[in-house]
Amino acid sequence: MWQLQDDTAFDAGRSEQIRKDGHGYQGFINKSLFMKPSADKLQACDSCKKKKIRCDAALGSCTPCTKSNIECTFSQAKTKKGPRRPPGYKHVEKLEERLKRMECLLQAELRGGTSGEGHQFNADLPLDVVENSSRSKSPDSHSGMKRKRGKSVETPSSVERHVSVSPYVSGPIATRTPLNWSLTGSRELKPLPGRDAAQLLIQETFSSFNSAFPIFDTTTFQGAFESWYEDDSQESPAWRACLNVVFSFAHRFRAMKTGDTIEEDIHACGYLQNALALVGELSMLTNELMAVQALLGMAILLQGTPNAEPGSVLISMAVKLAQDMNLHRRGNHGVVSADLEQRKCVFWLLYIYDKDISIRTHNPPAQDDDDMDIDLPLETIDLNHSRLNEVNFYNNHIGLSIIQGQIYKRLLSTRAQRSSEIDRLRSAKDLISMLEGWNQSSPCMLLVENLNSIHESPSFFILLHSVILKFTYFHALDTVCHEVRTANLEKLLLEEARGSTQLLRLLPQGDFACIWFLLKIIVSACTVMLEHASLHKEPQDLVLVEPVFTLLDLLTHTSKAQDVAKIAESLTALKRKAELAAKNGVSVDEASGVGNKRIQSVEEFARRMQELSSEKCAAFRVAEFRDG
Repeated sequence: MWQLQDDTAFDAGRSEQIRKDGHGYQGFINKSLFMKPSADKLQACDSCKKKKIRCDAALGSCTPCTKSNIECTFSQAKTKKGPRRPPGYKHVEKLEERLKRMECLLQAELRGGTSGEGHQFNADLPLDVVENSSRSKSPDSHSGMKRKRGKSVETPSSVERHVSVSPYVSGPIATRTPLNWSLTGSRELKPLPGRDAAQLLIQETFSSFNSAFPIFDTTTFQGAFESWYEDDSQESPAWRACLNVVFSFAHRFRAMKTGDTIEEDIHACGYLQNALALVGELSMLTNELMAVQALLGMAILLQGTPNAEPGSVLISMAVKLAQDMNLHRRGNHGVVSADLEQRKCVFWLLYIYDKDISIRTHNPPAQDDDDMDIDLPLETIDLNHSRLNEVNFYNNHIGLSIIQGQIYKRLLSTRAQRSSEIDRLRSAKDLISMLEGWNQSSPCMLLVENLNSIHESPSFFILLHSVILKFTYFHALDTVCHEVRTANLEKLLLEEARGSTQLLRLLPQGDFACIWFLLKIIVSACTVMLEHASLHKEPQDLVLVEPVFTLLDLLTHTSKAQDVAKIAESLTALKRKAELAAKNGVSVDEASGVGNKRIQSVEEFARRMQELSSEKCAAFRVAEFRDG
């Protein structure tokens, strides 16, 4: 009964409130249906929000809270936050500011007057401003294959924007920061030269590198070049890549011959980037020899840069494409006889660099010797030098590469690492015999060893290829000696290290392709000589290694300055150790009481192993007798 009275009283109070607010029932209907309620009347109490039920809190305490006999409380409503800013908005704002600044600079340049003043104005701008301004002016900047017949389309700005250099490029070109050969981040193509300039670059490549290691056939490439300039509508990605590779080779070898590394390397880097941009398309061309040639050329070019690691990937891709074309198998496979010799040359060049990279990195080669039966190429390459027709760098290098493959298989492979020490010593002895036989029969080695007795000075490229082959031979010998150390092998290695280091004076000194290709081998030869000097107190080796330190000092201003500094620091520590030993007249090992024990021969090692085995067997029999 009391509940009914409470409800009646509540209804009466609510009716009274309705009459006050809405002027009767009709006013309540109009107010509830046609007027938008305020935010505070729509807000529910905390308990009703939690239970998700309707709340009539406009009259004070709501009905559910009253029935539950709990306090009807209200929390402050949370204000809605503004929209979240996307990630990287600060970077976008900076780019917008730079864009506005660039637009202002361009407008000022357009109002500046003469073109000469505009060019001088660009020289003092940041590289990103020069890049964007040249891109906005030149409609062909996004199309590197656009050319003008008989006229070069190269400009300084179009060259500079394809390389990763310092953010500011002011002052003469000799004072610029050297190139960063990472070759990543660029998405634009370097415009190709005009016909006359392109023809000159092709001739330089075919008279320098290609004459010793024939990636391309001269007649075939020249015919394709003429056809391309007559009608370039049917050009393929493989041909474009090959053309850029040839241009890059020309500039790299021109830099070694003229000494102008910065300007020539800017061009070489731009053309190499053009070719690398086509790697994805080349990997899909499974039956085109030019795709293999382009990948091979790019890998060789990368070997002559501070960033040589990607070359192994390109070589592996090229080997797989060559295997798909059966370049590693004997027979014509439906190919005309005129192209068979070129296919053999391309495969054996792949083989040379595949084995060389394998022995440098201690990784397995892409081509297994047991899965190939192709014939050797004809011995017809002589670098266009009539006096030294017998010097065949290509075939001599193939012979050394075959030995390099055996070094990896018999000493560096996982299976070889698990073999016994006696087997490894025997393998090392066989490999040393093979290397010495190759060295004595190679005309290239006779050439570099008898330079003082030759009346007519050889050409630059003959000397260059001969010195590279000599250092490659030393590296193969050094690899064998590091895996199996004996006194006889160390003596032979020291002699070859001295001979190789003396040839360093024949190479151009500085940031050149041949230096980067041989740098690790040069450092290895220097290390061998310094270690020997610290052990045997021979100061003449300290004099022989001075050119190495001079070379490292020249390389401290390149893109690999930190790595070169670490190498120089390590060699300097060895040099101090050797100088201390020579000054005191006592080797470091003798001063510390450590003897320098070396195995003299395979027979001595086998005898010592038999003695140890006999001692262990005798001890085992004594223990067995005691237990019995």
